[in-house]
Amino acid sequence: MGVIDGNQIIYSPFVDLENIDLHRMFAEKYKVPVLIENESNLVALYARDFLNKNTIENLIVVSIHKGIGSGVIINGNLFRGFHGQAGEIGQMLVSKNGGTYADIEQLWSEDAMIKFLAKSLNIETFSRELLIKYLNEKNSVVEKVIADFVSEIARSIYNISKFCASDTVYLCSPLMEEEPLIFQKITKEVDILNKKNKRSYEIKLNLIDYSNQATLLGACSLITHHVLHLDNYDLNFN
Repeated sequence: MGVIDGNQIIYSPFVDLENIDLHRMFAEKYKVPVLIENESNLVALYARDFLNKNTIENLIVVSIHKGIGSGVIINGNLFRGFHGQAGEIGQMLVSKNGGTYADIEQLWSEDAMIKFLAKSLNIETFSRELLIKYLNEKNSVVEKVIADFVSEIARSIYNISKFCASDTVYLCSPLMEEEPLIFQKITKEVDILNKKNKRSYEIKLNLIDYSNQATLLGACSLITHHVLHLDNYDLNFN
């Protein structure tokens, strides 16, 4: 998560790195090419080069864990937008009780839900594993939170898919990887939203396996293209 522009960290919501030139520090210390990139963008490169072998020209990755972000591939290339700010869907506004608004990741990231449930259930060390356990035990508080999460994420996926005109969306989520039922519910909800628009095209949702490796492998693709001077060429990875 965060915003990167020209190898510089412009915005870093979880770790204060905005005034630290990591590119210069690492380049001077290790004497190797250094690239700084947004986590969701790296997952998008992983989806393009490892999962699709460059067969899909337009795709979106929605990454949900500590925050919420997205990476967008358009015409086979990573779309960074103005000053690298494309894909910052975690900053999309959603309504709260009382007519106020908040960034969607403040309410519906995995970390935000765990923090809320810890307080609601009075459990100091709440975790993803406990969330899934309580969900399977049909705890009413957890079921309500997950139902709202499904609705908000499905609506966000539908909107960003229409805005970017992409029919292929990947979800990178450790929570959904461990509890696929949540992914299935989101898929169903997106399909319901899609069918309400008679002129709409099918939105294909895919869940990324081994989500803990996706960012690393995307980074491997990015630096390999750069070192081989093949930034604008297709490379397929296994």
